[in-house]
Amino acid sequence: MGNFYAPHQGGRGIADISATFGLTEPQVKRILALGDLVPKIREAYRREEIDTKTVRHLTMTSKAQQKDWLALFSDPQQHASRGWQLKQWLFGGQSISTRVAMFPIEDYPDLIQGYRIWV
Repeated sequence: MGNFYAPHQGGRGIADISATFGLTEPQVKRILALGDLVPKIREAYRREEIDTKTVRHLTMTSKAQQKDWLALFSDPQQHASRGWQLKQWLFGGQSISTRVAMFPIEDYPDLIQGYRIWV
């Protein structure tokens, strides 16, 4: 992640980083989103204490929300929501617009069909 994050912080744009590393712009955005997570969340993900769905939802949150979730996750007396339950906890059960999707939505017609979506 550091290989992507440093040029981005240095002012290089997504398109430039994409061309440099031979990746698509959505791939670079996803990697940068992971790099923007609170370090303790990234560490827990590396140790496989947090699953992929959970970490994806956490990339859509503010630092404050990440810290709130991390406090629950770190406390053995509390329950930190994960996966789709985390999405509901973070976004109040609301659907998320597909305009902010970091993946090609047309590749997932069966998965998105059952959700209330708008573009």
